[in-house]
Amino acid sequence: MKAIHIEVFDKYNHRLIRIVARKLDATQNLTIISLSDSLSEKYAIRWQKEIDHWNIFENMITIYYKDSSFVEVTKY
Repeated sequence: MKAIHIEVFDKYNHRLIRIVARKLDATQNLTIISLSDSLSEKYAIRWQKEIDHWNIFENMITIYYKDSSFVEVTKY
């Protein structure tokens, strides 16, 4: 499985986190980023934020949250 590049920004457009992960799962109220192929929870980041909307543009997925923060996901 290929890796993905994830950047997390706050509502002021300041980058909070830049990581390389293996998988991203998002539902309306929960976003999970898996840092390894292992199913262990110690290698996962969980955000309990409500998604407002998302966009796909030129191989980049952007997830916007209701608190005005957002996540950009691209291939690594």
